[in-house]
Amino acid sequence: MSQSLTQSSSYPMFDWLKPAKLPTLWAIKQIDDHVLHLCGKAQVEGNPRVRETLVALEREQFRGPIRMLNSGLILNAGLFEALIPLADIESGGLDHARWKGKHFQVSWVPQKMWTYTGRFTTEPVMINGEPGLGSVEDVSAIRSKASRTEQPPATIINSTFSLTPKDSPEQHSEQWRKSK
Repeated sequence: MSQSLTQSSSYPMFDWLKPAKLPTLWAIKQIDDHVLHLCGKAQVEGNPRVRETLVALEREQFRGPIRMLNSGLILNAGLFEALIPLADIESGGLDHARWKGKHFQVSWVPQKMWTYTGRFTTEPVMINGEPGLGSVEDVSAIRSKASRTEQPPATIINSTFSLTPKDSPEQHSEQWRKSK
């Protein structure tokens, strides 16, 4: 018997001796009705208390540093709407997933947008040569606000006269000369 006492395959009674490990997570930037805006896989960073961290992750209340596995960037968990253990999401390839019994399309968030704090929308992109969805800033609110605001006529005020778009500059130059 040259095996270690802590190897669970031979001695399951000693499983409790192994330290609990933190799961690898999906970092989800935004959750819409039918779309998960996914950043990628992450791992809790530092030396947190494992049991407390697992409880916080289960309650979706974890706040602390996470390390993005594909880039090594360390980010605050507060930047993400959810951190979900890999085992909790059934993958349907790069573009579909099932979570909490619900089917979602997956939209991939580019790395440059991981720290963006606004809302996202999707646009068609190519992912590894296949059509998919990519997340982009949702500027629809800005566009609708800009289209609703009407610009009032410009008014330039001088101490002796004002200029509006329907008046000609010649009229006002004559008025200006008279005021001198």
